[in-house]
Amino acid sequence: IAAAEKAAEQHRPMEAEHKITATRTGSGAGADPPMDRGDRDEVASLRASLHSATMREKERVEALQAQLEIARHELSDSRSGRRLEQSSLVTAESQATQLRTALACAEEDMKALRDALDQELLRGHRLQSRLMDLDHTLHTHSLRENAVERSAAPSRG
Repeated sequence: IAAAEKAAEQHRPMEAEHKITATRTGSGAGADPPMDRGDRDEVASLRASLHSATMREKERVEALQAQLEIARHELSDSRSGRRLEQSSLVTAESQATQLRTALACAEEDMKALRDALDQELLRGHRLQSRLMDLDHTLHTHSLRENAVERSAAPSRG
C-alpha cells in the first residue's frame, strides 16, 4: 500500500503539469498563451519535483539491481555448495557400502577362523588323549616287564 501511494505521489507532479499545460493551451489546441509568473514557478517546481522523483526511482532501481546481483551470486554459491554436499554424500555412501562389504568379509573370515580353531582344539584334545593312552600303555607295559623280570630272576635267599 505504501509503495502504491509513493508511486501515486511521484506521478502527481506530472499530472499537475499536464493540467496546467492543457488549461493554458485550451486542451492542446493552438499556440501556447503566455504564462504568468506563478504558473512558470509552479511548472518549474513540478519539473524539479519530477526530476527529483525520477532520480530517486533511478537510485532505487540501481539499488534493486545491486541486490539482485548479490542474490544471484548467493544463489550460485548455494548451488555450488549443494553440489559439493551431494558429491560428498555420494562419496560417503560409497565408502559406507565398501565398509559394509569389508565388514561382512571380515565376519566371514572370523567365522572361518573360529571353525578352524575349534577343529584344531578338538584335534589337540584327541592328540592329548591319545598321548595319555600311550603313556598309560607304556607305563602298564613297563610295569609288566618289570614284574616278568622279577619273576624270571632267581631269588636269593
